[in-house]
Amino acid sequence: DIAKRGERTLSSSGGKHKELIDALRLAGGLGASAAELTPESLAALVEQVNTLGDPARGEIHYRALDCAQCHAIGGGGGSLGPDMSSIGGSAPVDYLVESMLYPNKAIKEGYHSVIVETSDFESYSGITVSESATELVLRTATTEDIRIDKSRIDSRQNGLSLMPSGLTDGLLEQEFLDLVRFLAALGKDGDFSVGTARTARTWRTLEAQAEASGVLQGNSFNVLLGDAAGIPWKPLYASPNGNIPLDVIPVSNHRTMNATFSVLQCDIEVSQEGSLPLELNLTEGTQIWIGQESIAPDTLDQHSFPVGTHRLTLVLDRKQHRDGTLRLEMGEARDIDGHGAFILGR
Repeated sequence: DIAKRGERTLSSSGGKHKELIDALRLAGGLGASAAELTPESLAALVEQVNTLGDPARGEIHYRALDCAQCHAIGGGGGSLGPDMSSIGGSAPVDYLVESMLYPNKAIKEGYHSVIVETSDFESYSGITVSESATELVLRTATTEDIRIDKSRIDSRQNGLSLMPSGLTDGLLEQEFLDLVRFLAALGKDGDFSVGTARTARTWRTLEAQAEASGVLQGNSFNVLLGDAAGIPWKPLYASPNGNIPLDVIPVSNHRTMNATFSVLQCDIEVSQEGSLPLELNLTEGTQIWIGQESIAPDTLDQHSFPVGTHRLTLVLDRKQHRDGTLRLEMGEARDIDGHGAFILGR
């Protein structure tokens, strides 16, 4: 842990400290192959997870490691690895520990990678999405689906897990305990249960970078409503309970408007025209657009949606909204005539 803390500090200092970092890594044994856990050491680690791990802190590390790019919770996230919504209710803690440390030891059925070599000297690696008599469809690490004519396949073999080994090597001991405790809590009661509420879980947000402010200087927020190139978006996924902690949403500044704000977008698929029972918990200090149309936050559940896909854009005034959570829910239908659903996935 001391070596990892030192490496983090030096790496983020902006200076050139390669020799010192190398010395720290050597002294701390970083980068060495992890020794196989004995039954006794595994049992001790499980006990530490149960007694010392904090699931709320573990969710922070889950986000930092970008686990949602491959694993969904409640439908929000990638599909390259197993859905994690109820992993804590179906997998014991010792299995979770070993899965994190040794991803190739116990690969869940259906998630072995497949390595394909073709007659025209191309190589593909991914998990099998579907297969017919003539075609194999693989999902790659970039979540792109590759269709391969089976007549082109020269060789095909099972590979290892697409989860990289050593993914948690950079975590401190307490951080690892917290991460496993978070996974162990998924699917159980409380804030780590996905539940049945229909919430927006897959978002994209404007990154808090100089480029973000540069895009907006001299422009209104309308520049964000289309598909203009060069806007620095990043994916953002809700917590298991459907909320998004405000402290994980990037904050940007607009000098011309003297505004401190966050921008988020999600998509809704409407199958029957009409209004939808949309409920947003933060309406004060929030601007909303549906497509290119600006609407008042308190009229969100009165807006009539035509059939099709619609993008909802939120701009939060972060001077008003510093702490707490954001939640957008599609509630009970009541007397509302439209039908729709949030688009989830990655």
